[in-house]
Amino acid sequence: IGIVPDHEDVIISANRGVPAVFDDESVVGDAFHRIAQRVLGEEIPIPTFEEEQGFWEGFKRWMGFSPAQEVI
Repeated sequence: IGIVPDHEDVIISANRGVPAVFDDESVVGDAFHRIAQRVLGEEIPIPTFEEEQGFWEGFKRWMGFSPAQEVI
């Protein structure tokens, strides 16, 4: 039905005690809203997730020190 990205917004919302779905600017909250719309029968496209990264992040992942993550 959809993809919820592994994102730091989950940790931030958990620390605040507020579900990520209540944060209008959260990519995680947005993902949950899109999934809910699909459950209700709306035709919402599933976005592609691409990670913007710097040289060192790419290098660490290439060396096996940092796993790839899907981020909007």
